Amino acid sequence: MEKMTILKALIIAISIYYLMKGILYLVLWQVLSKIEENGKERAAKAKSIIMEQRRVRDEREAQLAKEQEERKYY
Repeated sequence: MEKMTILKALIIAISIYYLMKGILYLVLWQVLSKIEENGKERAAKAKSIIMEQRRVRDEREAQLAKEQEERKYY
């Protein structure tokens, strides 16, 4: 009878261990997926800022080139 009690306690302990491990992995997976999502959003925002800066720079360079071209004829 004592062996059955010890065996039941061992089975319960092992079940609790794997349950807690599963919950921990689930939480870890959720956290990592949220971090990945935030990283992708941050990268997209940085890329859009860089593209806007390039667009402004190109417009400014085009305007300067046009002004220099106009000055040639004076």
